[in-house]
Formats: sequence, structure tokens, C-alpha cells
Amino acid sequence: AENIYRKILKQIPDHPDALHMLGMLYYQTGKYDVSIKMIDRLIDIQPNTAFYYCSRATVLTAIGDVTEAIVSYEKANSLQPDLAEAYYNIGILQRQSCDYDSAIQSYEKVIGLKTDFVLSYNALGYVYRDIEQLEKAEIQFRKSVEFRPQHVESYLNLANVLRERNRLDDAFIHYQKAIQFDPH
Repeated sequence: AENIYRKILKQIPDHPDALHMLGMLYYQTGKYDVSIKMIDRLIDIQPNTAFYYCSRATVLTAIGDVTEAIVSYEKANSLQPDLAEAYYNIGILQRQSCDYDSAIQSYEKVIGLKTDFVLSYNALGYVYRDIEQLEKAEIQFRKSVEFRPQHVESYLNLANVLRERNRLDDAFIHYQKAIQFDPH
């Protein structure tokens, strides 16, 4: 694949798809510095494509530059305000940085854009669990189960919160549902 992308770039040095795919190939092979250079070059050529900023943020996250990753995701959202995935990824980074209030806001934006984005309910449940608001965590995990009834992780998360709330019978039921969908 690298050879093909390089051949394309030799003929058309600013070919957006070849630059993007080569940048992501370098990301996938752990060559983050080269990946960022390719994606930054691409952004210089096409600065108004939200998806490229998301790719840049993915690489920045991999190298541990959370602040710049959030900036890139925010740029993507400024270009495409309905890009729920970018808000979701911002929420992940905010939670990892213990910026819980901001993470809650990011996940709520996702849910406002895509009510069926199951991972957001789970993620929001995690944040509420982190800040020991177990009732709110339970609500989010229940929504996750409601939208995706075979999502094992949602059942486990709900069961764990119910156990923490000392509602053991209800927790047991949800642990059993998780086992039903994944016996391992």
C-alpha cells in the first residue's frame, strides 16, 4: 500500500486521498512523526475537511498529546458541527484527564446529535460512576441497554452500578443477561 500511495504522490504530489491514506498507514505502523507530517501537509492543502482533523487527533492521542488532540477534534467540530464522533472522542480525552464536567458536556452533545450512539451512554455512565453519582450512572447504563439490548458491556456496567448501590437482586439479573450474550 505504501508503494502505491508513493507512486500516486510522485505523479500528483498533493493528492488528498493518497496523503491521508499514507498518513494513516504510518499511524498504524507506529511511525507517528511521519504520520503527523503527512496529515499536516494534507490539512495545509485542504484546511476545511473535518475528517482530516479527526485523523490528526487520532495520531496525537496515540503519542499522548491530549491537549492538541482536543484542539484538533474541536477544529473538526467547528467545520462540521454535527460530527458526533469527534465530540465522543473529546469526551474520552476529557475523562482521561479527569475533566469530568467537560466530558459530561461532550457526551451530552453526542447524545443530542445521535440519540442511538450507544457508546456515549456507556461513557457518560462511566463519568457519573467516576464522580460517584451512581443514580445518574445507572440511568445512562439503562439507556445503553435499551438502545442496544445485546451489548454485553452495557449489562456489566449496569450490574456493577446496581451492585454498588446494594441492589443485588437486580444486579444479579443483569450479570445473567451479560452471560447470556457472552458466556465467557
